[in-house]
Amino acid sequence: MGVTQTELMLELQKALQHGEHGPVTEDSKARTVLELVDELEVPAQSIRLHLKKMIQSGKVEVVTAMKTSMTGVVSRRKCYKMIEDEES
Repeated sequence: MGVTQTELMLELQKALQHGEHGPVTEDSKARTVLELVDELEVPAQSIRLHLKKMIQSGKVEVVTAMKTSMTGVVSRRKCYKMIEDEES
C-alpha cells in the first residue's frame, strides 16, 4: 500500500479520534500500536515514527487503558490518544 506521510498522519488522527467498534469511551479512543497497525494496514515502525512526532507536537498523549488480549485477559496497556481541543 503506497501511502504518503500526510495521508498516514490524517488516517492516524482519524483512528485516534473515534472509538473502536461500539460505544465511544475513553478506553475505546485510546489505541495500542498493534490496533493501529490492524486498522490502518501500515507497518508498526511507520506508526511509531508518526506517533512520536504527534506526541512531540502535543497532539497525542500516552495513556493506559483496559484492553482485552487475544486470549481474553483484560489488563492495562500503554496506548495513544488524541489530546482533545479545549475549544471543543
